[in-house]
Amino acid sequence: LQINSCENTPLNVHNNTFTGNYRGLYISNCPYASLTHNTITNNTYLGAQLSGNSDATFANNVVSANGNHGAYLYSGNHNLSFHHNTSTSNANSGVFFYYYYNQYNHNPHFYANTISDNVDDGIQFARGSNQLVENNIIARNGSNGLNWNYDGSASLRHNTIADNTEAGIRTNSASLVLTNTIIANHTYGILTTSTSANVSADHTL
Repeated sequence: LQINSCENTPLNVHNNTFTGNYRGLYISNCPYASLTHNTITNNTYLGAQLSGNSDATFANNVVSANGNHGAYLYSGNHNLSFHHNTSTSNANSGVFFYYYYNQYNHNPHFYANTISDNVDDGIQFARGSNQLVENNIIARNGSNGLNWNYDGSASLRHNTIADNTEAGIRTNSASLVLTNTIIANHTYGILTTSTSANVSADHTL
């Protein structure tokens, strides 16, 4: 399914199966879109791609076994609510927050998701601010559990990050605040790759 603009008409995509396509789901420029209870699996490139969808909801979806990223959040998805999803066994990252020039993904709320067994990172962030990541299980991914490639800011609360191959959390120059988070059984628990990174951890194991 590909929709390039909703022209201020609310978009609801519920209870569908998208399989065997190049992209399972591609939604662009649809503010307040609601994408819930879908199965997005075995697509040759991306599972779901979202771009320019401010105040959208992506919830209760199963995204699995796609040929690249599971969910590719390209740019301009401000105030995104991404919750109660499962993203597993994708050939790249489970979830990839990307950006195009200055069109970042600001203020996303990412909670109660299970991100596991993906070939690369569980969740990869490329810039953005005020990211709230809470109550997620991020486990057994082939590279890092959470990876901030560039700058940005995020709060992490009540997450379980376990058994990822490299780092539980990797950051280049992002500012991260961790609270009540379990990070277990990695090569590195928290890995900073730049002196400009700022990580604060409270009640974190």
